[in-house]
Amino acid sequence: MTVPSQDVAFVRRHLGWSIALGGLAIVVVVGLLFDWNWFRPLVEARFSAALGRAVTIDHLGVQLSRTPLVTLDHMIVANPPDFPPDSHLGEIDKVSFRVDLKKLLGGTLVIPELTIDHPVSRLERSPSGEPNWKLAGIADGDSSAAPPQIGRLTINDGHAHLTDPVIKSDVEMTLKTELNADGVSEVVLQGKGTYSGAPTAVNLRGGSLLSLRQADVRYPIDLRWDVGPTHMRLTGSVDDPASFAGLDGMLDMSGPDLAKLYPMLGLAMPPSPPYHLKGKLAYADRVVRFINFSGSLGSSDLAGTLSVDTKGDRPRLEGDLNSRRLVFADLAGFVGGAPGKPDAPNATPQRKAIAEEAKASDKALPATRIDLNKLNSMNARVTYRGKRIQADYLPIDDLTADLTLENGRLQLQPLNFGVGKGTIALKVDIDSHVNPPRVDVRSDFRHLDLQRIMQQTKTFEGSVPSAAMPTSSAMAARSPSSWRMAMAASPW
Repeated sequence: MTVPSQDVAFVRRHLGWSIALGGLAIVVVVGLLFDWNWFRPLVEARFSAALGRAVTIDHLGVQLSRTPLVTLDHMIVANPPDFPPDSHLGEIDKVSFRVDLKKLLGGTLVIPELTIDHPVSRLERSPSGEPNWKLAGIADGDSSAAPPQIGRLTINDGHAHLTDPVIKSDVEMTLKTELNADGVSEVVLQGKGTYSGAPTAVNLRGGSLLSLRQADVRYPIDLRWDVGPTHMRLTGSVDDPASFAGLDGMLDMSGPDLAKLYPMLGLAMPPSPPYHLKGKLAYADRVVRFINFSGSLGSSDLAGTLSVDTKGDRPRLEGDLNSRRLVFADLAGFVGGAPGKPDAPNATPQRKAIAEEAKASDKALPATRIDLNKLNSMNARVTYRGKRIQADYLPIDDLTADLTLENGRLQLQPLNFGVGKGTIALKVDIDSHVNPPRVDVRSDFRHLDLQRIMQQTKTFEGSVPSAAMPTSSAMAARSPSSWRMAMAASPW
């Protein structure tokens, strides 16, 4: 007997559907009854290898779908071995995320949704001084392995506490995601406490899109960091935030003294009067550039470009600076004195007190000590040009300075002052490798108008005719107060 072809097709079609539905039912039943905690040791091992720390999870759950939902309950990340055994770096009440199976079968880990509930972390140092936030697994891992691509990120009620006696810091921080005025989810970090012994506050807002390997995706940031009277505001965007591959933004910074930036940025800057600078900030290939900035330094204007290369054993500062109008007193910090004019509108109380102390002193040269740690903390090459100089005690018209700091040796060669048609040229060499530091200052005076100098410095009463001074003159002032161009044994 021959079975009609249409009946065969009907049977095959329904048989296929029956097998598919039966298989789906089996998968659903297995998914409901299967204990995913059997895979928990494997998941813990993978996290531990990635972080370089022991990671434990109380419960592992999976809800099957086209994008399965994975849930990890009570995850704990341990501290390094030299910490107390009952301490840990952090813990999270729950981590839940979805996985794109189609992309995963193609070799790419895509996480469309990631939710982190109540992460808590304690950042501190061990008794030996080692920080627990340095994760060896991440630092030493295979950089060729692409990190996961994360879509929507949600962080609920995150907390962190940083204590670091090395930098005299104790900061409490909160971390969460929230919707902005446009309905876009943003990551929000806020912190308060002390940094380098001074009150500090930090506020950071950033986009929540963390597609880390897409070159066309830029991560927006808005950062405000205050340490005592020093204020920084950075707005812009970051390329590849997981590895911090690049940054492009605008920086607005102000404070009472450039030297106070050392604990914040690790840059050994000389004492200065109050400053306010704005410019473009860029980062790439471990080089930070402050480009075409402008602003004020005391009563002077200041503009130029600075870059810091962090690839070597110590950071290297390169700079090209200039001022259209320079008040000479604002540079006193470069030569060991108190920077800025004490009667300037933005003069700090400390500056006024130092001025009174210097006025009462019988010393012609400042007695500031050299900070050898700062001199050996970085290398530098900076040029400076001052086009018009205002000096109370010397008739200086312009200034040119080339500063080099290399392996603890500071050189100002040359440091040239223009006085009419003449010049005062100095060469300063400070070597911090010996104790006390060796200081060598050489001067060269050429074609100076003595009448102009003596009238402004009031070295002599009456009139003195002009004269041209020969090279390498050993000219000395009659009164210590008449020459305030003092080269001290310590710039900073």
